[in-house]
Amino acid sequence: NVDFTFAVWFYRDTAGATHTLFGKGTNEAIMQLTVGNVISWSKDGVAEVLSGAVSTAAWHLAIGYHSGGSWTINLDGTESTGAFAAPATNANAWAVGGNAFAGTDYHNGRIGPLMLWKRLLTTAEKTYLRTHVLY
Repeated sequence: NVDFTFAVWFYRDTAGATHTLFGKGTNEAIMQLTVGNVISWSKDGVAEVLSGAVSTAAWHLAIGYHSGGSWTINLDGTESTGAFAAPATNANAWAVGGNAFAGTDYHNGRIGPLMLWKRLLTTAEKTYLRTHVLY
C-alpha cells in the first residue's frame, strides 16, 4: 500500500450515462461519472467511494488519494472516504477518458491534464489546485 494522490479537472457536457475519467485494467480501479451524477471510485467492479453530485456544463476538480487502506475523493473541496486496498501492481495500463480495455464508457465532455503524485498532498496544496488556473 503506497500513498498516492491524483487530480483532474473535468467538464461534463451531458448526464444520463456512465462516463469514465480514468481507470486501470478492465475494472481493477476505475473512476467514473455515473448515471446518478456522482463520481464512483470502483475496485474490481465494486463501487467503494461515491462523491457528492456532479453538475453538467461546469468545470469540476476531482482530487483522489489513497493512504493506508482508505481512499478519498475530494470533489470541488468536499471529501468522501471509503476503505479498500490500492489497485494491483501489474503491467496493466492506466487509461484516461474511457475504459480502454472494455472499449466503453467514453467521457462526454472535456478532461484537463491528469496529475499524479506518489505522496499525499497537503490541504494547502489541494486548495491551491482548486483555486488557481493551471495552464
